[in-house]
Amino acid sequence: MMDNTTIVSSDSFFPLIAVSAAALVGGLVLLQSDRISRRILDSQQLDTKRRGEYRYQWKTAFERTKLQLEYYFAGGIEKHKEDPECVMKNTTYISDDTEMDALVRTIVSLDVKTDMTTDRYYTLKIDQDPHDPTGDYFVFLARQSSDSRIQLYELPLIKFGMKLAEAFEDQLTTTTLCFVADASSGKASSLLEQLVTLSKTGVAVLSEPFWMAQLATLSEAKVFANDKIQKLLFALCRLDAWSVRNHVGDAKTVMITLPGQTTVKTLLPLVTAVFPEDRHLFSYDGCVASVQRAIYAKKVYKRRNKLETKLSSIIHGLCQDPVRYTTPLPSYSPLTKDVSLATLSNAFANVPVRQAQVVEAWMSSVDAYFKLKQDEVAGTNGYLPFCFKLGFLTNSPKGNFEPLTDSFWSLTALLQFITGCRSRALPEGVLDAAKEWLKDYNQQQSMQQLQMDKSVVISESERKMIENCCFQHKLILIGNKTLQDTVLPKEHWTLKQASRAGCSCCGPDPYDQMEAEEEDDDSDEYKNGRSITTRGIDMNTPGAFAMVLKADNNKTTAASDGGGTRPTPSSKKSGYVDGKMGFAFDPTRF
Repeated sequence: MMDNTTIVSSDSFFPLIAVSAAALVGGLVLLQSDRISRRILDSQQLDTKRRGEYRYQWKTAFERTKLQLEYYFAGGIEKHKEDPECVMKNTTYISDDTEMDALVRTIVSLDVKTDMTTDRYYTLKIDQDPHDPTGDYFVFLARQSSDSRIQLYELPLIKFGMKLAEAFEDQLTTTTLCFVADASSGKASSLLEQLVTLSKTGVAVLSEPFWMAQLATLSEAKVFANDKIQKLLFALCRLDAWSVRNHVGDAKTVMITLPGQTTVKTLLPLVTAVFPEDRHLFSYDGCVASVQRAIYAKKVYKRRNKLETKLSSIIHGLCQDPVRYTTPLPSYSPLTKDVSLATLSNAFANVPVRQAQVVEAWMSSVDAYFKLKQDEVAGTNGYLPFCFKLGFLTNSPKGNFEPLTDSFWSLTALLQFITGCRSRALPEGVLDAAKEWLKDYNQQQSMQQLQMDKSVVISESERKMIENCCFQHKLILIGNKTLQDTVLPKEHWTLKQASRAGCSCCGPDPYDQMEAEEEDDDSDEYKNGRSITTRGIDMNTPGAFAMVLKADNNKTTAASDGGGTRPTPSSKKSGYVDGKMGFAFDPTRF
């Protein structure tokens, strides 16, 4: 996909250490000052103070990433120290319309699928030029030749972006884009990237582009009009997808993961508007689990403090900086300014900043999803995503991916959607490879979870404060419940579920309802001349009531089809009891 040549290592990358050390010291001061600030400032003042800290964290992350780009293209830190301008000297600056038109024609006429020697172009960053007095923004591209040599280009962002967008609008393509939005502090996005790659689905992956995070900040800062932002997003997404066409298999799909849950609030409405006919996937996990995961990632990142030596690791994922999970994007309209969430800033004021910022980032991502779903119901957009609950495939997935179990159907549905194979069979071997990889993945994750639990302890009081923040948003489910229109594990899955009454936080979980419906179907066998069974026990059998109680105490029940196990209602959090079974109440609840 791109050159991953290792640059010359050095023990003296002082500028990078200085940036990291400043961030570490700043983090310690932040924790101390936040504890004091929560005592002496009101909620609005505290929110304003935290916004300034969030801006600083994002600025530091961007500067660190751009600095590592400089080191990479300079050929190492020592060479960059000898001549800090060496990268700019080797960058071709193009501002003439004729030259830009020629470059655009070259880019869109490439056919890397049939000619593997053709040069490929991809986006590095969006930045201002320190030598340009106008303060305009430029886009920096890389052209990689067949012999892995790289030529850098600097072009006016708006002028070149509009030309490139117009050219791609006239270009026919058989490749579909699949955008992945995350609300799990990165775990779901990472899982999906590895899953489609290692199971050989034929899907090419563009992981969390750096330029996309930069474009999100420009959008929030209202530097450019929204129509120009959309044009730029279209042009640069198509450019990056064009660059990996030789990695696209029969699925004819390029998956693009948005850069962290913090950018979803800004980018999800944009990609939905710009690419309404492409595929969209929203992945999520519980808020408390996401908070723990983000704090742990931040701890690990501070300890590693190393220089990235691969270009792909720099321009994808902000050099693995967890700021994209932990810190809300600077914005004129943060979640706390939403008039429908007037009490949210008060709830955040009770939560320490290292947790509060992750909660806000997670809530902002889920809030963006719900707002688009509301617009979809109203008919103002075509947002119909695959809503993926991470717990269906991770931790201890029900059935461990054995045929006809919940985890099997969840995995099948996910792969069918991403690859566009719902109307036809998945490529041979893909499902088996995905199942085996996920089994290994879950074993590794269980070990990492033990380390995480030791490193980041979230007390019961902290958990309640986090859930109280979520509860201020009446559409967001607390705990580990299921979001609206989550794709449920069924053979004949659907992107929309039946609507349910009441607010989301206290209504029945759709997944619990689905299981209850399956149990209803089992009970219908009685109408066909068969006996009623409860927990797999024939209720006409003498002593059946006691046998059911014993089965409940064991917390498992034989599935009606004779395979696998199913949690008893007493082990679920749902308070709904199926009255169509052998008796109208569950005696274990009384």
